[in-house]
Amino acid sequence: MQLHIQDPANPDAPFLHEKILELCQGATSGGGMFAFASSDGVKLLLKDEVFKKFAGAHKFELIVGIDEITNSKALQALKETSDELPKLDVKVFSHNRVQSIFHPKLCWFRHKVKSYLLTGSGNLTVRGLRGNWEGFGVGELGGDSANALEQQWADWRQFHVNRLKTVDDPEVVARAATGSIPSIRPDSHWLN
Repeated sequence: MQLHIQDPANPDAPFLHEKILELCQGATSGGGMFAFASSDGVKLLLKDEVFKKFAGAHKFELIVGIDEITNSKALQALKETSDELPKLDVKVFSHNRVQSIFHPKLCWFRHKVKSYLLTGSGNLTVRGLRGNWEGFGVGELGGDSANALEQQWADWRQFHVNRLKTVDDPEVVARAATGSIPSIRPDSHWLN
């Protein structure tokens, strides 16, 4: 795995945005999870010509959280983009666990011979993709490891099928409009 540190003070530092675009070139499929999305972040990445070329021809499964930053404008940008790119499958992870939030930040891309897994701290926001100090790692996976990643992804999606909602699902729209998030109750047990 190769470590990258996004540093807005260093003009030579890599950006998460650029690394995702680099990895999607030549990919045959992929997926990503982000805790938070903003409309500007969605437009920056998903409307980039490089990403549009990839997602116009190959399936990309995107899952975003609705627990905090993701708002109605972000959902609208996701809806518009998924309407433009039919192979872009966007879902919103909606849950009612008061002691937890959806918080992953990762992407994976399958190429003909190998796959790449990118994990880090940046969200699908302009700051996360280009503006903040963030860290991310990129690992190359071959053969069985690449297949195992895709199987784990598929198994996770199947396990949470009832929590994966469309961007225009009434529950998702209501949560985005009100900004309501699950909160931790002092008396709740985190293992429940």
